[in-house]
Amino acid sequence: MPVDSIIFIVIFAVIGVGLGVLFNLFVIKKGPEKGRKGNYVKTIIIFLLTAVVISALVQARSIAVSTVNEYSTALEQSIKKDYSNIGFVRNGLNLSGINNNAEIARAVADIQAILPSHADLDISKGLYDIVANPIMKQLQSTLTDAAGSNKLSRSFADENNVITVSSILNRMKKNIMNVVNVVVLIFAAIFTIIFLNHVIKSLTAVSKEKKRAESSE
Repeated sequence: MPVDSIIFIVIFAVIGVGLGVLFNLFVIKKGPEKGRKGNYVKTIIIFLLTAVVISALVQARSIAVSTVNEYSTALEQSIKKDYSNIGFVRNGLNLSGINNNAEIARAVADIQAILPSHADLDISKGLYDIVANPIMKQLQSTLTDAAGSNKLSRSFADENNVITVSSILNRMKKNIMNVVNVVVLIFAAIFTIIFLNHVIKSLTAVSKEKKRAESSE
């Protein structure tokens, strides 16, 4: 991980601990005396972990976006260089000009030939299947729609209704980032729920303690 990312996470960790200390002073300290010391520690841990995890997720997503964009650009250049003899690589495929099933089959074969395997990309087959397989299925459906009028067509084609190496890689990037975003949201939601649960329980305990003190006077 880059040094600036580590510094970013450390700063948020310090902020998290600071907010935890303030929460202890203004909330936990006013709660029930029983278990108060344990709640002091629990608060610091929860605030620290939440700050570290959220900041780490933000940095991880940023790095993922940068890495995917850089790799996609390099892959596009490599494909255009190594497969310059393939018609699809040179000219793309105009969806409005598809005339027969033979042309569709040829286009699919060309696209399958230029797409790297999971070994080429140095990623697991499972992750590759999640990204690549849906693309090929949707792409075949798109090519079958010779007029290129459905939404799948537009998602693969560029502004000229032409499917190119660049437009396919852009779709792959979107699929990859969708997976990344889902993972980020799941982890962020988990720690946010833990954080909010602790805050709400603590505030509720303070409110009950205040009412108990008032009733005993």
